[in-house]
Amino acid sequence: MCHSEAGQSTSSITLSKLFLTIATTYAKVLVEYDGVDWQRREWVAVYSRRTFRVFLVERTLVWAPRNYEGQDVKWPALTFTPLAADLTLQADAQPVEFLHDKQLAFLDYSNLLPYQVTYYIMDRIIH
Repeated sequence: MCHSEAGQSTSSITLSKLFLTIATTYAKVLVEYDGVDWQRREWVAVYSRRTFRVFLVERTLVWAPRNYEGQDVKWPALTFTPLAADLTLQADAQPVEFLHDKQLAFLDYSNLLPYQVTYYIMDRIIH
């Protein structure tokens, strides 16, 4: 077994790189498209640079600031996280998709509030 100057085994480093190469070369995800019948989903190689520069997956539901009919309101929206990206998304320009009309915007995630449903049952608040 060979060791590098940092004391790591070079064979384990090589195996790690090989595993990462295999995983990113052959990894696929099952994709369902908006507005398309669920039976038309397909397996997509998201790490293929020929296919995507950025591949985002839905992350969480939030309240996002939005102008609606001339008023600033909080609107439910989806946030996303990159599964694969050849470029860097700026911290103050992260993608959100507003619910209902599916309008896309790029916002600072630090300005978003977690979406939380509140139920009122017999004068008690349940989150």
